[in-house]
Amino acid sequence: MPERLRGQGNAVYWLAVNLLSGAVGPTAVALLTDQVFGGEAGVRWSLVTTTVVGMSAAMALLATGRGAYVQTVQAARAEDLARAS
Repeated sequence: MPERLRGQGNAVYWLAVNLLSGAVGPTAVALLTDQVFGGEAGVRWSLVTTTVVGMSAAMALLATGRGAYVQTVQAARAEDLARAS
């Protein structure tokens, strides 16, 4: 991302992450507690389940985007080397 847009990109990223986690997280825990684990005694299992599923999804998404990230970093380094020469 160009330097002049880095702050805006970061802000958009954090906005999306916070909106998604704030809306989906509590709702998922509540639904799992009521529908799957059968009441208040299952809250801990709902928290564990949503954490494991959420972190697994995050790792999968990061792994999916890793290739493009590596290519971008290599292109940026090549451009920096070309400018320095």
